[in-house]
Amino acid sequence: MISDLDACCAQCGLPLAGRGVRATVEGQTRSFCCYGCSLVLQITHQPGETGSAHALLIRLGLSAFFAMNAMMFSLPAYFPFFYPTAPADLGEGGFLLVLRVLSLLFSLPVFILLGIPILIQSLRQVRQAACTVDALIAVGAFAGLGLSISNTLRNSPHVYADTAAMLLALVALGRYLEASAKLRTAEGLRTLLDPVPQKAIRLQGGLSEEVLTADLRPGDQIRVLPGSVFPVDGQVIQGEGSVDESSLTGESRPVFKEVGSAVAAGTVNLDGSLVVETERAATESAAARIARLLEEARRARGPAERLADRLAAAFLPMVLLLSLGVFAFWYVHSGAEAALMACLSVLVVSCPCAFGIATPAATWTALGRAARHGILVKNGASLEILGSVRCAFFDKTGTLTTGTLSFMGAVVHPDCPLPEPELLQRVAVLQSLVPHPIAQALILAVGEPKADQTVADFRYHPGLGLEGRVGGAGQPHLVVGSARLMGRAGLQLDGRLQQVVNAEGSADATLVFVGWDGRVRAALFFRETVRAEAGSTLAGLQALGVRVGVLTGDRAVPSPTLRHLPSSLQVRAGLLPEDKVRIIRTARTSERSVAMVGDGINDAPALTAADVGIAVGTGTDLTREAADVNVLSPDLGKVLWIIEYARKVRRTIRGNLFWAFAYNGIALAFAAAGRLNPLVAAAAMIASSLFILWNTRRLAHA
Repeated sequence: MISDLDACCAQCGLPLAGRGVRATVEGQTRSFCCYGCSLVLQITHQPGETGSAHALLIRLGLSAFFAMNAMMFSLPAYFPFFYPTAPADLGEGGFLLVLRVLSLLFSLPVFILLGIPILIQSLRQVRQAACTVDALIAVGAFAGLGLSISNTLRNSPHVYADTAAMLLALVALGRYLEASAKLRTAEGLRTLLDPVPQKAIRLQGGLSEEVLTADLRPGDQIRVLPGSVFPVDGQVIQGEGSVDESSLTGESRPVFKEVGSAVAAGTVNLDGSLVVETERAATESAAARIARLLEEARRARGPAERLADRLAAAFLPMVLLLSLGVFAFWYVHSGAEAALMACLSVLVVSCPCAFGIATPAATWTALGRAARHGILVKNGASLEILGSVRCAFFDKTGTLTTGTLSFMGAVVHPDCPLPEPELLQRVAVLQSLVPHPIAQALILAVGEPKADQTVADFRYHPGLGLEGRVGGAGQPHLVVGSARLMGRAGLQLDGRLQQVVNAEGSADATLVFVGWDGRVRAALFFRETVRAEAGSTLAGLQALGVRVGVLTGDRAVPSPTLRHLPSSLQVRAGLLPEDKVRIIRTARTSERSVAMVGDGINDAPALTAADVGIAVGTGTDLTREAADVNVLSPDLGKVLWIIEYARKVRRTIRGNLFWAFAYNGIALAFAAAGRLNPLVAAAAMIASSLFILWNTRRLAHA
């Protein structure tokens, strides 16, 4: 059983999903997705660690040298017309026999350098009840060598040692090229998994010292020089300058930082020398949490990946049975030599790795590309669902709008026993207990609540409002919220207040009522601004064939707000959280996939109810577990981008799988029919794998 540490290839990082080979590299037994990755890891070690990298590279080079010379000595036997003037006594017993012997001798080092290591590794796999196509190819190549030795001793002209040697060299080279391409495919995501420097400059007692980032603790002060990457999350306590936060949010515009500003690990200090006080350990930084999310996403398997895994697992036994059947057929009809060549062609041309890399390589590339765009996708399954979304609902406040409300004023009933400033102060005290844009706007307008204010009997009604007693016993029990909450609490709206409400209701305003003792005492007015990109984003989704709707808890969406949005937009207002969940569940019964887009705070139930939940503007707050996709910046345009991109990923995966089916079907048919030379088969196998990886690499620039 593969442990969690072995769940991904030690070289390219692609998930193993129970497949793969194990090999000892640098004294450690590691898991790899293919034989080529084990070669690459040995070859690409950093200089100075050991000589194994150079030794393996020399093995590949020498094998290619000997294989090419073996082919050269065998050419006269294949093309006798090259030597039309050769004396007759240099026939089967003379000149050509010498060439066959030389070809055989030059082939032997290839089997020693490449064939034996593959066989040794194959024996280990057999002990683990596993087998690979590479092992079968090696067995076939050694069979060809044995047949060649036998025929040479019998002075038979049919020798295949040169073909078998070149086959081993081509297969090893192909696996190496394939693994290198997979590594390049994954390296973009790998850079995101290790975004912070390993060392930092810590200030202590007026002196500076270089320490490991892992040794930094909350409260430590560090200096970050211009051009350096912040190693931890913290707060600027000295200096000012611009910071590039694109590694986290995907936004290229620099952000100005000064004393008191928060900075995040993984971002870059563009100018200015900053002294930062560490807020949390490096392992708990935003960059570390993002890396963990990406690591979890990498290990998770989507439906398409699981399908590809099953295909790859079933493909190898099928190829083995086919090769045995082909050998038996050609042995009966044309003899052992033709049977061996056809069998080898079947084994070599088959490309099970095409199934194995078709989906995970595309998923990995997409996860990395999205992360560099400031979008974190929880797993491959969420990415697949995004590519099939046909219906998307948006929350209004904080999503389509900026989420920053402005307090425009209040209308207080003439009979209200509390003066307006005192009333607003008490409402601000209650609102400060709930993280909501209305609370922020009110506190910004009337000031921070007094620290000595006590609150009793506090209750929060999601989607409606809140209630509580400010100032202790004898003080009124305030109910603050929507008209629906007023009705539930039995608070009557006075006619004079109703006239004002009706007048203001036609403006771009959000109303909050305040009441107690059976009557509504005041109405507070707030205004919000629609995001500049909201209209184009919704229109773009509609152009993709996505049905778009707005779900809001407001009693109505003001007409000025609607002017900024597409006219065909479906708007549902006055909804409670459970109403949003019900609407989404109903849509899921008729639509293929439903997405919910919100801020991830007040609409968590709706995000969870959808097939895929998208939280916008999360920044470095990654605690919003309800979301399947976190858009770190508040840019709504990225919702359109990720859905379009997910469709491209889906098309790429389908194209890769189609190619894998088509290539293997056609190539195996030609090989089984004896129409494919093993060397041509090896070249075709290499081309197939590289084509899939090239097709996948295009996603990195989409």
